[in-house]
Amino acid sequence: MFYKPPNVDTRAVVVLKQYRARGVKGELYGRLDDYIEDHDSDAKEKDIVCEMEPVYTQDAEERITGADDFKRLKFEGTQELTPVEEHADNEDATDADRQTVSRTYEIKPTSDNKWEPDFVRSFMPNGNWKYGQLSEDEFDDVKLTLEEDGSQITFSLWNADIRMRRELDPEEDALDMDGGHPTADSLSPRAREVANVVLPPEADGPDNDDSLL
Repeated sequence: MFYKPPNVDTRAVVVLKQYRARGVKGELYGRLDDYIEDHDSDAKEKDIVCEMEPVYTQDAEERITGADDFKRLKFEGTQELTPVEEHADNEDATDADRQTVSRTYEIKPTSDNKWEPDFVRSFMPNGNWKYGQLSEDEFDDVKLTLEEDGSQITFSLWNADIRMRRELDPEEDALDMDGGHPTADSLSPRAREVANVVLPPEADGPDNDDSLL
């Protein structure tokens, strides 16, 4: 989704889709390069200037405090496994016997027990989780999904400069599927929500009547 606010002349927003391992960023960059090469002049002062910067999640504390609701915490890490059971306790097992796999643990609040901001903040690097022990060496990242102004936002609690992502669930987000992929029509409302979050305060966000390029 591309959107240029009507009252902002030098900034626009693009929301890119990635489904499983397939994304569109490379295709987009390639088309922009071709367009600029075809339409830009050879003069020192270029006709076209295009800078694309990712939106990074900032102010995790502020987002946690101002959240309308908390959806999930996802713990991500890796684990070394041995494919053959008899090798499990063998310190002499070769690299061929071992394999590293990704692992994910996810927790969600129950319908009658919503999380408080202090509970969520306790999972940050400087937090104090009083309910037990969490070994940071077993995980690479902890991601929080929260709801803010009707939009779900996912960001890392451990990596401050993570690019903003919103993870959609086909069932929870009522996505229509076609050929195994979410349709553009069902993704458009979610893209508008993300655009409204990342646009500067002075910009008008897209509404349902705005066309998507």
